[in-house]
Amino acid sequence: MVFESGHSTAGTGLGLAIVQRIVDAHGWDITAGESVQRGARFEVHGEAKPVTPFENG
Repeated sequence: MVFESGHSTAGTGLGLAIVQRIVDAHGWDITAGESVQRGARFEVHGEAKPVTPFENG
């Protein structure tokens, strides 16, 4: 699967594995497919959650 660490056609294979971990951490879903122009297409689905900024002491 393209989201596994080490999967690559010309690189380290870390990029999409990192994206998958970020998506998982937020409780979202990601799918991979082919775009109309025959390139890769990635869709991320999930609910946006508000971010609470850090408070200055």
